[in-house]
Amino acid sequence: MRKWLVFGFITAMLLLCPIRVLADSPTDEPETEQIEEESTPQAARRNQDSVMLFAFLAAGVVVIAAALMTKNQNLSLFVNHVDYNGDGSYIITWGYKNPKRYKVKFDKGKAGLKVRKGTAIILKSAELTEFEPGIHKDAMITIINNETEIEWIAGNQKVGVNGKMIQEERENENEDYKQIG
Repeated sequence: MRKWLVFGFITAMLLLCPIRVLADSPTDEPETEQIEEESTPQAARRNQDSVMLFAFLAAGVVVIAAALMTKNQNLSLFVNHVDYNGDGSYIITWGYKNPKRYKVKFDKGKAGLKVRKGTAIILKSAELTEFEPGIHKDAMITIINNETEIEWIAGNQKVGVNGKMIQEERENENEDYKQIG
C-alpha cells in the first residue's frame, strides 16, 4: 500500500513538473529592450526553478530504482549447521534471510518442510510459512538419520539435506584428517 502511494506521488510529480516548466517559459513581450550579459532577478529565478525541478526528478528516479531493487530481493533459505550425534543421527539447524522490511507469508501449499524419505524429528520450529525481516540462523532445528532426505520449501526457494551425503562427507573429512595426522 505504502509503495503504491509513493509510486503514485512520484509519477504525479514527474508528469506535472514539465507542465510547470512550460507555464513559466518566457513569452514574447512587445517592444522591450534587450539587455545583454546581465542577469535579471526573473532569469535567476528560472534557473533556480530548473535546478529544483532536476533535483526532484533525480530524487524520483532514485526512489523508483530503490523500490524496484528491493522488490527483486528474494527470501533465501539455508542450512546453518550440522552436528553429528554419534549414533548415526544428525542435528540440522536451518535458517533464512528475508531482506525485505516486512514479514513475507506463503500459503501452506507453497511453503513447509517436506520429508522425501526416512524420518525427521522437529525440535524447534518457527512458523514455516511466515518469514520475519532479517537473518534468522536458528529458525528450525531437526534431527535426521542417514536414510533421511528432507527439504524446506518457501515459494521458489528450497534447501535440502540428504543424510547419506552428510555421512559420506563426514567420512571423507575423517580420512583426510587421518592422512594428515
